[in-house]
Amino acid sequence: MSEIRLAVVGAGAIAQLAHLPAISRAKGVQLVALCDNDRAKARSLADRFDIPDVFTDIEELLETDELDAVVVATPNHLHEPHVLAALAAKLHVLCERPLALTARGVERILAAAQRADRKVVVANNHRFRTDVQALDRFLRGG
Repeated sequence: MSEIRLAVVGAGAIAQLAHLPAISRAKGVQLVALCDNDRAKARSLADRFDIPDVFTDIEELLETDELDAVVVATPNHLHEPHVLAALAAKLHVLCERPLALTARGVERILAAAQRADRKVVVANNHRFRTDVQALDRFLRGG
């Protein structure tokens, strides 16, 4: 199997502290681009994680032929439009939570994923923390 060619959209704290370090260590994944409206910050991070391309416009990023999937790590109000744009470009998506700001927004994303025959996954990274699991067990009466 060839490597998955991945771009990260958003260069904020979650991308810097979680996504980029984890993806850069993952086998079978190649970070090919980073997109953020702050070019200097994106270029600095790209250099740190050996990412060849930097974009400031998600539409330009999505026009490239080099991608299989994107990680959407932008502010919450941008998740839905960014995920929908990636799905329209026939890319798989890992999106930070929330997937959208409304239930209707989530429905639009799920319908777009089905039409595009692509996967959309929500990054529930805290789900596996022991304190979150203990709270979940407590709330379930266990």
